[in-house]
Amino acid sequence: MNKSKTLDLTQGNRGRVLLAFILPIMAGSLIQQLYTVVDAVVVGRFAGKAGLAAIDSVYTMFKFPLNFMSGLSAGATIVVSRCFGASDDPQVVLALIESASDLLGEEQITAWTPDFSDELAEKMDRGDAGDAAPPESPEGG
Repeated sequence: MNKSKTLDLTQGNRGRVLLAFILPIMAGSLIQQLYTVVDAVVVGRFAGKAGLAAIDSVYTMFKFPLNFMSGLSAGATIVVSRCFGASDDPQVVLALIESASDLLGEEQITAWTPDFSDELAEKMDRGDAGDAAPPESPEGG
């Protein structure tokens, strides 16, 4: 027998249900933060301050398309969830089809990002961090 266990967020103890829902999200966020810290340590040790500054300067440019897609996906989830909660199966199917077409558009945005990232990097250019002199200490030495 194949029993599947589904989690109904509208039934049962609210605290326990929400905890079971949020724990995987928290674990994913923790792993992502750990990756960022390890990445910074490795780059800082092997590429130095200039390498770490270079990675930090393009981080926002790299994350923007991903965060944009994440926001669109979250919006699509709300629409699908409302239709599913209302037990409106035809609308669920329609919402899923529209979400899939949006996903294809989001994938195109991600694919185009490298095409204009060099141009954006040139516009953001603030000079070579490796050529900058270190700041002088208040004691003068």
